[in-house]
Amino acid sequence: MWASVITQVNAPGFVTDSPEEFCAQTTCTGTVSDNQGGVIVFSEDDNYDNRSAHNFRPNGEVVFTQGSRQDDPALLGAVASDRAYTFTR
Repeated sequence: MWASVITQVNAPGFVTDSPEEFCAQTTCTGTVSDNQGGVIVFSEDDNYDNRSAHNFRPNGEVVFTQGSRQDDPALLGAVASDRAYTFTR
């Protein structure tokens, strides 16, 4: 399976919303642990027919991955939680 996704890595402090605050502003469809101390929040946007995963990390980074509604949420979550996408080491 393949997907065409957009990935954005936000430096610590750039995104100030918590996962709960983020979900109060959008349509969240699920939340799971990334098994590395962070949380992945899945959401969908009916206006643009897309789906996204935001990985809120303990160090303050938030990695955003967006794909189409047909993309598997698990794939988007795997990309968002990949520690190769980081500002810090």
